[in-house]
Amino acid sequence: MSHDDAPDTTLTESVDWEDRTSGRVKRFLLFLERLTLRAERPVEAVVGKAQFNPLHHTGPISVFLFVVVFATGLYLTMFYRFGFEASYESVSDLEASLAGRFVRAAHRYGSIALVVTTVLHGWRTFVMDRFRGPRRVAWLTGVAMVGLVWIIGVTGYWLIWDERVEVLNEVLIRALRDSATGLDFLLDFVLTDAAGSGWPVLLLLFFLHVGISIGVAVLIWVHVKRLARPMWLPPSFWAAVVGVSVIIMSAVWPVGMLPALDRVSLPDSIPVDPFFLFLVPGGISWNPALLWGGALLLMAGAMFLPWLIRRGEAPAIEVDADRCTGCRLCVTDCPYDALHLIDLKDAAHPPLAVVTADKCVGCGICIGSCPVEALAFPGHPADALWNETRRAAADGDVTFVCERHDAHAADAAGHGTAIAVPCVGMVHPDLIGAAIDAGAGAVQVVGCPPGDCANREGPATLAARLNRKRRPRLRRRYREAPISADWVNPTRLATALAAPG
Repeated sequence: MSHDDAPDTTLTESVDWEDRTSGRVKRFLLFLERLTLRAERPVEAVVGKAQFNPLHHTGPISVFLFVVVFATGLYLTMFYRFGFEASYESVSDLEASLAGRFVRAAHRYGSIALVVTTVLHGWRTFVMDRFRGPRRVAWLTGVAMVGLVWIIGVTGYWLIWDERVEVLNEVLIRALRDSATGLDFLLDFVLTDAAGSGWPVLLLLFFLHVGISIGVAVLIWVHVKRLARPMWLPPSFWAAVVGVSVIIMSAVWPVGMLPALDRVSLPDSIPVDPFFLFLVPGGISWNPALLWGGALLLMAGAMFLPWLIRRGEAPAIEVDADRCTGCRLCVTDCPYDALHLIDLKDAAHPPLAVVTADKCVGCGICIGSCPVEALAFPGHPADALWNETRRAAADGDVTFVCERHDAHAADAAGHGTAIAVPCVGMVHPDLIGAAIDAGAGAVQVVGCPPGDCANREGPATLAARLNRKRRPRLRRRYREAPISADWVNPTRLATALAAPG
């Protein structure tokens, strides 16, 4: 079966490609991903190699930044006092001290960076089609966290009670003007002398700020709890780069203080934070129902996008009980914790691998770990990939590419025949050995850079197998064979094919 964009690519008959590659939704997502990958090329050019691209680690970097923001927030909390004047004075005192000024700046810049990385992470998740099926919960919690981080940021600005708050109060008044209960609250606790020192409303804002932050921490755990081996923090290099960047910015560019709130009149102008206060201009001049109703509708649409977009899901892997030996390799390798063993006491080999269908994303990594071809996609022969590999080896070199590379491979035509699989983790080391034995002059595997795999661990898993650091290992007799692996941006397939290794 050939691919329209890459006539030299063979799609293995071990997979139902019709469900994976067809439809307007998939074509649209591929178009967006192609634009995204091209937009990322300057970053890749600066860092030198795709493996060092920070955009591939936006999820773990976001968690790291959240830890920074949470820790600095705890420090600031120790010096915060409640009340209209007391709150402003406590923040002003922090700004007057060297440590307080630094920590406050780190809190602000970390929060801004957190917004940027979470949005980038969500966008890349969307264009890589990693938001449907078993990944719906992760998408739902991810979008919810973006909205909650925005609320945390807005309440943080409110807690300072400087002249910016007068504008925020005006936005709130316009939003609540048709609500008698809301206006009564504002009159009693914010706008008039009945509010007294203002400690109740500042205490409420503080609890919202801190409570929602704790809620985001819980959502982070829910976000990754269905994964095996979740990557909580970025590689140490990027943790150091991000941390040092926040430190330098905090030391060189303190955030400063605006004048205290003046209830008499609105300030002529205030600096608008485009990351958290971008809705403030609209809140002043637009119809509140239109603005906030539209924002809520947009957020709800984003959260429930996986249920709104209808497209065939990749079927879950099936286990051949007669072949399964209970070796546990597939259970260990599955990135989504979708496989486990059960005991069948009356069977020749009591342990049997079982697939949890609502966790399986159909990546095929477990197929690449099975030594007895006991795992396969429904309705497709487990030995099809082996037969295709031997036929290709008889004609010359053999190349395996992942689904993403095949989808973006229009510029790779003319470099020989490549066999496309959902993920390079589906390639068993013995399959590579079979290609060598069948006459292949060389075998090349082209996959995504580590950290950018659509199935999380495919390239890293295969690399460990080929380096004999993970079972199933490449057999010793093939250690000197012409086998190469290239982890490149999916738009760079032609470059990898032209210069293997």
